[in-house]
This record gives sequence, structure tokens and C-alpha cells, in this order.
Amino acid sequence: MNRLFLILFFVIQIISSYSQVKQQNPQIDKIDVLHYDFDIKLTDANDIIEVYEAVSIRFMKSTNSFFLDLKNKESDKGMSVIEVLNGDAKIKFKHINDRLYFKGHWEKDSVDTFKISFKGIPADGLIISKNKKGKRTFFGDNWPNRAHNWLCVIDHPSDKASVDFTVRAPSHYEVIANGILVEKVKINDEFNRISYSTGDVPLATKVMVIGVADFDIKNYGNIYGIPISSWVFNPVPKGGLDDYISAMDIMKFYTDSIGKYSYHKLANVQSKTRYGGMENAGNIFYYEGSVNGRHQVEPLVAHEVAHQWFGNSVSEKSWYDIWLSEGFATYLTDMYLEFKYGEQRLMERMKTERKKVIRYNSRISKSVIDTTVTDWNKLLNPNSYEKAAWFLHMLRNKIGTTNFYSLLRNYYKRYKNSNALTKDFRAIAEQVSNENLKLFFNQWLIKPGHPKLNIDWQILDTVLYVKIVQNKDLFYFDLPIRIVSNKNLLDFTVHVSSYKDVYALPVNSSFDDANTKLTLDPKVILLHEAKVLHSKNMEIKFPVIQGSDFLQEGDLLFQDLDCGPLCDAIESVTFGLDSAHFSHVGIVSKKKNGKVLIAEAMGNAVREVDLSTFLDRYKDKFNRPKVVVGRLNDESIIKNSIINLKKYIGKPYDDVFSIKNDRYYCSELVYFTFKDNKGESVFSLLPMNYKDKATDKYFESWVEYFKKLNTKIPQGQQGINPGGISRSSKIIILYKYGNPEGW
Repeated sequence: MNRLFLILFFVIQIISSYSQVKQQNPQIDKIDVLHYDFDIKLTDANDIIEVYEAVSIRFMKSTNSFFLDLKNKESDKGMSVIEVLNGDAKIKFKHINDRLYFKGHWEKDSVDTFKISFKGIPADGLIISKNKKGKRTFFGDNWPNRAHNWLCVIDHPSDKASVDFTVRAPSHYEVIANGILVEKVKINDEFNRISYSTGDVPLATKVMVIGVADFDIKNYGNIYGIPISSWVFNPVPKGGLDDYISAMDIMKFYTDSIGKYSYHKLANVQSKTRYGGMENAGNIFYYEGSVNGRHQVEPLVAHEVAHQWFGNSVSEKSWYDIWLSEGFATYLTDMYLEFKYGEQRLMERMKTERKKVIRYNSRISKSVIDTTVTDWNKLLNPNSYEKAAWFLHMLRNKIGTTNFYSLLRNYYKRYKNSNALTKDFRAIAEQVSNENLKLFFNQWLIKPGHPKLNIDWQILDTVLYVKIVQNKDLFYFDLPIRIVSNKNLLDFTVHVSSYKDVYALPVNSSFDDANTKLTLDPKVILLHEAKVLHSKNMEIKFPVIQGSDFLQEGDLLFQDLDCGPLCDAIESVTFGLDSAHFSHVGIVSKKKNGKVLIAEAMGNAVREVDLSTFLDRYKDKFNRPKVVVGRLNDESIIKNSIINLKKYIGKPYDDVFSIKNDRYYCSELVYFTFKDNKGESVFSLLPMNYKDKATDKYFESWVEYFKKLNTKIPQGQQGINPGGISRSSKIIILYKYGNPEGW
């Protein structure tokens, strides 16, 4: 993809964000569920559940109908609706195609409560089974949109609501649910009534659950007033109650790093979830085998606890933005383990995650934000987890760790207990970093794949040459390179922005080709895959340079100016090496203590400008300066020529391009500066041409130019141009900063 296409594609993605949410939740602009109150009766006699539900809804527009999601009864499973009340009055309803339709009339901005009674055997969502100990269990398992199999809800994360759970269950069970324990009442000898409430804290239905089993419970203690506990199946293996104890340190790290925890408690629950762990708000359900007394699930606990901030409190508004949940939890796990065990642990994890991304991409190359998916379970893939984590890792390295933590805190504060899309996160990232990150987000989240590189390198004299070829897709990135020889070490970073380039990097004499080893990305900060060769006879032609290390006083900087019709006219009648369009040339006049000055004839006079000023004028399509570096092949001439150059600084600009006056245009300055031992210029003059070769007529831009100067066009007079100098046998083209037009 070219850069313009990437930008347009990203804009289209943003515009379509709302329509994607609307498609997934067609009533998002119609109704807003404020609160659910579920009263659920469970029994050991069978798998039938009885549910009495009250749901409070705010109407965002006037309507005569709306619906909630609820699984129809099919065969022996599903829910049968018994009655629907609006207030105390029965209202009409239809229950078809897993939706419960309501008929009536409701005004915009009104809030109404509906009471629904239904029963049946859950087809999914509430998992009724036995654990490995042969004991009966009940566990909500709603992700992604399976809550409607046993509850009447808007089953999409964009509609969050507070929730109360009351569970009437046989008295030999313990019950866990979202929120704070409100009451535990003995109904009779056989049943208890247990109630939990989230208060005014809203949840997405995907994390709105109950868990009912024969638990042994251990309270670990409080972190910033939040009780942390462990709920484990009886009988408990030795040490099993402490398998989730790492939640204490994890809770503190995330609270300190991101912000205040949103929920009333953190219960860590052994369960029958189909996933390795399910981040249900305030009560995480872990797979049954997570408890063995050996305390082996710290990374899993860190992942699920991280979700309490990102995924639960800040929820993705569209399923396509699931990376805002899973990618965050994956990378926050990496960050916690880095905090606890050190940078090396982070690097090891990023290497492992990079391998997963590469392996997955070798089979399926899709975007992190993949809008082609319709089965939400298929979003649980290495793109949503590991590649998204890598995106955050690279973003952290791009904007800096301090800014990255600030970004996490600001993003969480802004969208706490709410919903967000990728564009919302990007907006805050740009605000924190003061950078335009559109292309960065687009390249790593919307564009499929990652950089695939073939690397070749060689050291000649005191120069490390690195050839980088991108296969198939073009990415823009900084590539860290490290070379080691004996006890010496050098680190470089090259900006890669083309399919193929050779980079020239300065090294000292302690590095030679035979005893040096080269490593890519030693700090593990770039998602890529690469094959590295060490050639003895590498093709080296005009390598790209970054910075000023290779420049010497007297070097010529040939530049492709985009100054309008005059530059176009110059370039159309002159040509440089490899057909390059050179319309300007400067001379390195001073290099000292890292400061580089360029002498040039531009504007009103011959002047000296900083190298950065010279290079930043015009960029190629890869955002590199359109500048190529040449050097005289006779170094004996250069020293005296630099001394000679000084006398021209401040001389007026030669706007009539005459070789006979005491004024100077850019290539004329070069002509008079570089002289041999006999005082003769090393470059030759040629007749000047101001005509279009195709028509043999003067360019209109030259006609107007010389008319304003009230002078004749000096057609055929002796002169010199940048392109001709670049092709001179006295010049060796050594490096380039970027590609001039025509190159």
C-alpha cells in the first residue's frame, strides 16, 4: 500500500466505526439499558432455571417497539417467557429468533422498568456441569455474546448497565457474583438466598456472571481497600488456596500504574469456564486445572486482573476493537512481569509473542482490526493478543515509557466504566505524545502482516554496510542494529522506508569484517522477521546515510528542489547522475564538534546554513531528504578549496546566471571554489540552455523570469549546472539521504 492509500483507508475505517457498532447493536441510538435486576432460582433436581428479571431502560428516541436478546426454547433447551410487565400492567410481546420484542409506546428521554419472568434449561452461557471432583457446579460464561442464553439482555458490550444478582440455591453451595455481597439469607433448610449488587457501576454483559459451587474461600487481604480472595473447589489440594495469591501484588501494580480499581472486590475463582481464564468483573473465573498447589498461574492472573481495567471498565465499543481488551491485557501482563522480574523477562516474553505472530501470519495474514469477521470467537487469535501487545510495545518505545504510562492513565480516566474505539485511544495517544500517529496506528493495526526482511552486511575499512530488502509489503520503521567485536559494542538505528537500500554506518578500527557479529533489534522493540547474511562481496552502490558522520568538508550535496516552474525548467534541460533531477548544490564548508554548515548560493547571497536546514527542505515519498552526496576524487584539492570558499561567503546571488560578474549562483559557486594546483577550475563550462528540447521554444517560466530582470535570456552563454557537476569524472557519488526525482 502506498502512503496516501494508507491514510485514506484509515479515514474510511474511522468513518465506518459508528456503522459497525450500529450493525452489531442496532438499537444503540434507540434504547440504553440502565440496570438489570436478576432473581435466579437453581436446583439440584434438574437443570431448569427460573428467572425473574427487572430491567430499567432509558429511551433515546420515541418508539412503539424494541427488543432484548433472549434465547428461544428449541427442543429441550432455551428459555420460555411466562410474562412481561411494564409497571404492573402486562404488555404484549413476541419471542422469535432469539429476540424478545416489546409492543407499546415510549417517549424520548423516558425511563421505564420491565419485569420479565422466564424459565428453561440454558443452551449455553450458564454452564451447568460437574467438576473433576464429581460435584455439581453452575458458572456464567458469557463471552462474547452468550449471556442471552440464560438472561434477557442487550448482549453487546456497547450497552453497559449496573446489575443486581439474587441467587436462590441449595444451601450446600457458596455463591459468587459481580458486585458487593448485600445479603445471605437462609430461606429454609434446603435453600439460601444470596444477593450481590454492583451499585452504580455498569458492566458489559460479557462479564456479568454468577458462580455456584462447593467452594473453600480464603481472604488474602485488602489492596487500597479492595478485598482480594480465593474461591477453590472442595476438597482443596495442599497449597491450592494460595494459587491465586499473586493477585495481591498484581492489583497494587495496576492500581499504581493506571488508576483506581472500578469494582468492590477481586475474587479469584476456580471454575468450569471454557477459556483459560475469564475476566468477569470483580470475580475472575479460571480454568479448573489452575489450582494444584504449585502457584504456576501468575501470568494468567496478571492477564485477567489487567482486564479489570481494560476490557471490563474500559470496554471496546465494537467487537472489531477487541484488541483494546486482549492486546492491553497481554501487554500489561508483560509490563507487570517486567516490573517484578526485570527487563530481561520482558524481552523474553516479547520474543515469544513475536514468534506467535509470525507463525500465525504465515497461515493467515489479516488485520488486527479485522472487519471481515462475523464469528466473534474467531477474534481470539494472535492478532488480537500478541500482535496488539506488540503494537503497544512499539508505541511505548516510540513515545517513551513515561509518556506511555501517562497515556494509560489518561485513557483509563477518560473512558472508565464506559466504552471506547481505536480512534479514541489514538486521540489520547496523540495528545500525550504531541505526535501525529495516524500512519503508525494504520500500519500496525489495519495493514495486515509485518516487516519481512532480508539483511546482508559487510565491513570495509571503517564503514559497516547494511543492505535491507523488504519482501512483498512496504513498512516504515526504525531498525536497531548492534555490532560486537571482542569487548567492543556499537548500536545504530536506521530508518527503513523503502523496499531496498544499503545503509552506511561509521565504525572504528576495532571492528573488522572477520571478528564482528551483527545482531538485529537487540532490545527486542520491533515486530519483524528477518534472514541475516554476512557477505564478503556485497554489492554497495550509493548507500543511504543518516546523520552527518560520513560528511567531510568539501563534500557536495546535490539537491532536488521543488521550487516550482523554474526548478522544473532547470531539471528538464539538465540531468544528473542516474538521470537524477538536481536543481541545487551546496558545499560542506565546516564540520566541527558535530556541527555541520553548508555553503550555498540561494536567496539574495552566498550563505552558510545548518545541515538540518538544508536537508529538511524537500523530502521523497519515504520522507527522506532528496539529497545525494558527492566527493572530489582528488583529496589534495579539497583543503585549499575550502579556504578559497570562505571569500565567497556574503557575495550577492547571481540572478542573471553570468559567469563574468562578481555574483554567484549555486553551481557557479562550486565552479569557482574547486581549483587545481594551477588555479584552474576542476569543472568545465558548457553552453547554457533555456529552451524546451521538445519544442525548441523558451520555457515560459524563463521568459517571465528574465523579463522581470529586464535582461535578455543568456541562451548559449557559458555556464554550469548541478546535474552536470554530478556526472563529472572528478566526482564520486558516495551516499544518498533519499531519492531525488528521476533517480
